[in-house]
Amino acid sequence: GPTRADLTALATQLGLKGRVRFKDFVPSGEIAKIMAEADLDLPEAEHFAKMAVEAAESDTFKLSLDNLQDKDLVAVRSLCHYWDTLGWVYFREGKLPEARKFLEASWALGQKPVVADHLGQVEEKLENKQTAIRYFAFSLATNQVTKYKVGGHTVEMDTGPDRKATQKRLARLVGASRAD
Repeated sequence: GPTRADLTALATQLGLKGRVRFKDFVPSGEIAKIMAEADLDLPEAEHFAKMAVEAAESDTFKLSLDNLQDKDLVAVRSLCHYWDTLGWVYFREGKLPEARKFLEASWALGQKPVVADHLGQVEEKLENKQTAIRYFAFSLATNQVTKYKVGGHTVEMDTGPDRKATQKRLARLVGASRAD
């Protein structure tokens, strides 16, 4: 299979470097995300995404508020992330009802701007213009900035969707003068 260096090179080539996380314990979700963005072997991307979702769902199966730990919150964030990934793979495959199901679950759990953008694209394909507009607006209304510690310094990185692309999609639906 692809090495971490191979995936990093592909992510860089696709403009995804910094927007894709490589975790040793569940690399299948990241492989799926990269494959979906590149339209590479989408059935295989679906397989990898399902593996990641199954692992993330398993990690959250026995969560309890009485014994909640940091690792449990990480598991929930991973589940949100991999539901989005699987939904995005389904979208790229043209399986819109399946895409909507996983993206709506991810949105309900995490309210991530990139998920709102993905849902907007699904709704646009389904010709649900007003719903697509609402999701694109949600996506643009928030900035998703992730902070990383690097050598004692804090680095901030915008990890949300491509705002210009989302603005173009919104403008196409509502008219250029109203999209800003």
